[in-house]
Amino acid sequence: MCESESSEDETNFKRSKRFKHSPPHATGRDEIDARVTKSRAFTPKPVSVSSPRPSNGIKSNSTSSKIDNSSSTKAVTEVGRNGSDIYSSSFLENGDGEVDDKRKRATLNFRSSATEIMKIMGFERGKGLGQLMTDREVSAAELDKIHEVLKEAGIDIDKSIDFKEELPVEEEVQWIKPELPVHSLDFPSLSGWRKIGLRRSGISGETSFVDAEVLRNLLVLKKCFNVLTEHDYQQIRARSNPFEAVGKGPFICRAGMKMANLDAILSFGLTQPNSPARNVLIGPNELFYFADVCAGPGGFSEYVLLRKNWCGKGFGMTLKGKLDFDIWSFAHGSPESFEPFYGHAGDGNVYNPSNTTSFINYVLSSTEGRGVHLLMADGGFDIENKEMQEILSSQIYISQCLLALALIRPDGMFVCKLFDTLTPFTIGLIYLMYCSFELVAIHKPNSSRPANSERYLVCKWKKPDTDGIASYLNSCHALLWSWTEQQSILDWKEDIIELVPLKILKENTEFYNYIVQSNNAIARKQIKSLKKMVLFSQDPNLEDPRKESIRRKCFDYWKIPESCKKNSLPPMGADKFFKNLLGTTHSGAMGRDRIYRLDGKNWTFLREKLELCKNTLVFGEFVDEIHGKKPSQKIVRTFHIVDALVLGGKDVRALHYTQRHEVCVKFAQSMNKPSRPELCAVRAKNPVRTENMADIFDRLENRQVTGSGNGMGAQLVCPVDHTDETLPFIKPAGILFLKITKDPWTMALSRSANRKYYFNLSTGASDYHVPEESISGFDYTMQHRMVWWWDKETKTILATQDVTDESRTVNTSPGVLNPQWLLQFIAGAWQANRSGLRFLKMFCEYPKVLDNIRNDV
Repeated sequence: MCESESSEDETNFKRSKRFKHSPPHATGRDEIDARVTKSRAFTPKPVSVSSPRPSNGIKSNSTSSKIDNSSSTKAVTEVGRNGSDIYSSSFLENGDGEVDDKRKRATLNFRSSATEIMKIMGFERGKGLGQLMTDREVSAAELDKIHEVLKEAGIDIDKSIDFKEELPVEEEVQWIKPELPVHSLDFPSLSGWRKIGLRRSGISGETSFVDAEVLRNLLVLKKCFNVLTEHDYQQIRARSNPFEAVGKGPFICRAGMKMANLDAILSFGLTQPNSPARNVLIGPNELFYFADVCAGPGGFSEYVLLRKNWCGKGFGMTLKGKLDFDIWSFAHGSPESFEPFYGHAGDGNVYNPSNTTSFINYVLSSTEGRGVHLLMADGGFDIENKEMQEILSSQIYISQCLLALALIRPDGMFVCKLFDTLTPFTIGLIYLMYCSFELVAIHKPNSSRPANSERYLVCKWKKPDTDGIASYLNSCHALLWSWTEQQSILDWKEDIIELVPLKILKENTEFYNYIVQSNNAIARKQIKSLKKMVLFSQDPNLEDPRKESIRRKCFDYWKIPESCKKNSLPPMGADKFFKNLLGTTHSGAMGRDRIYRLDGKNWTFLREKLELCKNTLVFGEFVDEIHGKKPSQKIVRTFHIVDALVLGGKDVRALHYTQRHEVCVKFAQSMNKPSRPELCAVRAKNPVRTENMADIFDRLENRQVTGSGNGMGAQLVCPVDHTDETLPFIKPAGILFLKITKDPWTMALSRSANRKYYFNLSTGASDYHVPEESISGFDYTMQHRMVWWWDKETKTILATQDVTDESRTVNTSPGVLNPQWLLQFIAGAWQANRSGLRFLKMFCEYPKVLDNIRNDV
């Protein structure tokens, strides 16, 4: 019998592969993209951005279906030049959601053939199989064996079932009362606690933390179902469990609903964390960072991304292979915000210290050394001998707890799946977590099938000083790996049987009593469910009638959508927006995880390897970032976001430019994946206020650049961020000027208050706060943008100019560049509604003629 829920669900998932959607750069996409750019014009219809994911074994419709006139795309006029363009992320779909005729016929033929075969076997629509047209019955011989086992153990089965019993979906987590340890928790002291001895052969004798009679009855009831086939056991379990209809909900597997269940009963504290003082832990411009380990195919992460979308950034490590993460099958959130990482060895094995160390280093470097807000662990495997499951899980338990202490930031959360918690090793590990977090609980949620031994360790508010415990677990982790390298874990003769002395565990009365009560309560719940399954095994028509009502209550209480919501474009579609903004008569449709570029008069498929989440429309450019100096110089292809209209379905067009930029920075951090060098890096371009333009010219320098041979010599470069010279450089092509205050408002400096204020040139009104009517939205900013393109001659001039501070005396001698003059010229050009800065080259060459230009303006 399979008792491990995760292994069963994951196996079924891999068999069905209901949403096997190709990743953004999979083979077979260029053909349809080529057709998109050549499609005939049409009157645009609303574009669906939900993807019909092709099933496993069937070629994707994106490479074979024909595009009719109703779903073609029109051209869109160019809004950017030389790399600064509008980009969209999503994917194209037949406007009517139709499947091609060939695929329809194949499906119908398959269904027809299968139906004929089933009819020959005696199947009738609406009925089951077998003599009584029901599910397969448990044979009399199998039932006799079950009753024989129960009779020998003296266990009676109550044959009455109260289907009218009210089963509340609300749950309460019981926390272990915190009690300060009286012993030292530094690494030297903890190292003396470890005890190595002969490996135990099962849990039947582990009665230090559970009532002996309760454990005996539980093991007997589990044993009696060994006579059944796996299929029979699962069918009986499904019919008897009142929460079975909850299933996997809209997620990739049942793990998503379990995390939703835990989050709800914790007042959504997992995805909306706060501190012990009830302060919000995540700032408005900060990402929610989480890690998901041993958790393929990714149900936990899919739930978190449902709640956070791209505002959450996830890091995952799990074994590569059949149970790997399948993020492209996520039906919710932004899978592009999740970054699988497989460690130094590249296999995702958390037993290997080189993998865990590289994972820790990578996550910390990606979170500015602060770590994650939440770490989830779903490790487990199925074995035939259930009494050995907890013992054989010791290595995965310690690996997950080590990662938790190394990666979770102070006041962060940890959720870890466990099975039986009976051995001194497991209890000792829980005790170390109890010493590392402010609150700890062991809870079996309703979404976890009541007959199995699954439960969750929930740790809340990590303490700041846990280095000693982390070092201790790290040494144990390395020791277990050294044994694993010598022989299989199944063949070990010795094991770590204690992490904490049994005496210390029992001396902490609050902790010890909690563990005993928790084990007894969960075991009694299992016994009750197993007894119910015995009754259901005798009657294949018996079904718990409360399933559907419980399912609805759970979905409401956990705040889970019944099904996948169809994604839609923002209220004002891209076609209409650009027509109003740029005066174009063309239109375009954009789809989910494909990136398209507005190039000339067409939305063209972008061949750059870039991942942006669906429903995204940005203005940006591709650049080559220069890291380091020759000869170890490295060029990294990067996408710089200048401004945004919609980010992952979030409409930001009406925000102030400063706010839009802050959101762009956050979005870029979520999309960027340094662990995948084949992808373009993503960065929000750092703007420089015009009064600080001297910083731009001051940071220009000539530098030898890789790939700039052919006698070109040094090239003009500048840092991507003028506030941090340690960041990479780029070869500038010019300056883009963005107007972020709407006319007739302007910004001025109050000399008396020494602060900026807003001034209305028409009415004379002034305000220290940002007037709503002064905010320059995306459309106004784009309409009034100006670009100063630098040709080769201009770059040569800029590279030889001295820069004078604008507060100093104006120097009009040739060879001196004064930013104050440039500011005056830009202001005049905007007031005259000029479309560009075509005179700026003259300004660089001949500063003395600037006065004449300014007078003309």
